[in-house]
Amino acid sequence: IGKWLGVNGEAIYGTRAWTKSGEGNFRFTKKRNILYAIALKWPVNDRATIKSFGSQFGKVNRVTMLGHKGQLHFTQDAEGLTVTFPAEKPCAVAYSLKVERE
Repeated sequence: IGKWLGVNGEAIYGTRAWTKSGEGNFRFTKKRNILYAIALKWPVNDRATIKSFGSQFGKVNRVTMLGHKGQLHFTQDAEGLTVTFPAEKPCAVAYSLKVERE
């Protein structure tokens, strides 16, 4: 658990529950204007769509994965926020996406 928190602690410590606790394989937390979507499973074909973060959610400016350097490719429309996960997993289980919006 300590090793996982070393990578993903930002999505846990000092956060609160978002208005919706989860969706499918994702669980959500928030800290100020940042939302964290913690994926319980690595998605098939390295892509996942979070329906709760669609265009009605507000414009997403940046998506990163804790433990991975650089931004992730994403698209956002009325159907949701679709994120392409990186080639390598930053930890063994539960992967935290950091979603920043306006």
